[in-house]
Parts: sequence; C-alpha cells; structure tokens
Amino acid sequence: MDKVVSSREEIFTLNLNEHPFHLAFRPSSKDIFGLVETCPKIEVIQLPKSYANTVKTNLKTSGWYFMEYVRKTCPVCGNEFIVLKKVEEKAIYCTLECLSTAQRRMKKENVSSFMSA
Repeated sequence: MDKVVSSREEIFTLNLNEHPFHLAFRPSSKDIFGLVETCPKIEVIQLPKSYANTVKTNLKTSGWYFMEYVRKTCPVCGNEFIVLKKVEEKAIYCTLECLSTAQRRMKKENVSSFMSA
C-alpha cells in the first residue's frame, strides 16, 4: 500500500526508506524537491496529470523524466488497460492472448474471402 502524504509539512517527517507515495495535495516543484531530498532512494512519484503539468517544466530542467499514460479498451475482450502515451497507436490488445485471438480471426476472414472469390 502506498504511503499517503497529506500535507507539505508531512514530507519532512518521512522515513528515508518509505515509498511509494501518494501525494494527497497539489505539490509544487519545491515540494517534489523536498520529497526527493528527504527520501533520496525514491524512483517514482505518481501525480495526476493536472499536478504534473504544474511542476513539469521546473523538474524537466533538473533531469526528471515524465511518463504519461492513456487508457485504452481492448477490441477483443473489452477490458480496459493502460499504456504509455508514446506507444498508444501501437498498443491495440491488452494481452498476447487477445492479439493471438485477433490474428486467428484475421486468418479465418482471409481464407473465407479467398474461397468465395
């Protein structure tokens, strides 16, 4: 379970080894830097997009990398899944099983259209 950090003041009371975190307030760049100073082993901070947009410019200049995700729906099973935004167009199926099912369907359709010609 993620540690919930409810306020700016709570950042400086965290244990060095505590993570991952869920920030339950709108952090500024200063808050993020404070979190990293307090817990230097932290590797990931998950922020809602609206929060990330607030601090993104300042943090990018400090060498931080931002990963944006999107929700998609698998056309085979209808399940929702999450992928990196930069591969959104390539990620069509939620699992290899659904990809395999789609490929089998395509083969059947190609064979039947060939047979009817």
